[in-house]
Parts: sequence; structure tokens; C-alpha cells
Amino acid sequence: MESWIKASPAYGYHDPRDDSAARPSLALTQLRRSFFGPSGENDGCMAAADRALGSEKPPAKGIESARTIDVTSFKESQTSADVRKAFSEWSACMSSKGYKYTSPLESAGVKWFATASATASEKRVARADVSCKNQVDLVDRWYKAESSIQQPMIERHAEELKELMIFQDELVKRARHILEKP
Repeated sequence: MESWIKASPAYGYHDPRDDSAARPSLALTQLRRSFFGPSGENDGCMAAADRALGSEKPPAKGIESARTIDVTSFKESQTSADVRKAFSEWSACMSSKGYKYTSPLESAGVKWFATASATASEKRVARADVSCKNQVDLVDRWYKAESSIQQPMIERHAEELKELMIFQDELVKRARHILEKP
């Protein structure tokens, strides 16, 4: 399931790893320059790492297959009868807590991201969201629906996905080898 629809009582819908993204510090700006290079066109240490690892040319078909499976199954899962029912149950639960949302995607909408960190209101909605998701077992039901859509897609694209897996495995081996050097 898409990671951006997660809610946290402590962070609302904001990513707890990046609470400062809306107001980058000087150190963060300098870090980005190091990472992407002075031009911002990926001529910094990230490009050097890609060259050292041989990761500049990943298997495009495998990446496209994985991306298609991810996006398609996410969209299609929302039309599943059980997911629609779970959304309806979740919506009723949210309504009982004073919030009018038809789906968790709506509650996690972009309005929360206008601020650098979670507001008190956002945290209240996120707490209700998490509580209602748990109450109706929404995450597990959605996962099962999405997985059942993904399985035949994975089988149809097995060859491209295998190439991607081999590429990723080799990338990890090369990274470990580089890190083990004195």
C-alpha cells in the first residue's frame, strides 16, 4: 500500500523522518549539494556512488513492471468489494468521532502538508484514522485485496522482475564489497 497514506498519532500524516522538509536548514541545503552536486543535476556523490556500484543502468523493463504492478494494484484494490466495504465502515467510524471523510485517502489529503510539522488538528484526525483502521481491520483487508491483484501480475512479469531482483542483488553485493575495503 502506498506509504503516504499512513497516519501516526505523533506526526499526523507527516513523515517522521523529515519533519523539517518544508523549511530546509543551511546544513540540509549543503547536504543536498553534496548529494546531487553543485548544479543539482546529480553530479555529486550520488552519481559517484552510482558509477562505483554500476547502478546507472538498472533494467528498465523490470523497474517499469514493478512500478506498473504497484500503481495498478493500488488503484484496482480500491474497487474491491471488501475494500469498499472497509472504507464505508472506516468512514462510519470516523463520523462517530466527528470527522466526515469517505476514505483514508481523503483524510490524508494534501491540506495537512501546508505546514512544516503536524498541527494539533492533524494529530487528532490521525489518531482517529489509526483507531478506525484498527477497528475495521482496514489495513489487512486492503493488503489482501491488493496482494490478490498483484500475484497474477507478478507471474505475468516474472522474467523482468527476476532481472530486476538479480540487478538489486548484485548491487548489494558490490556495495558490501566496497564497504569491506580498508
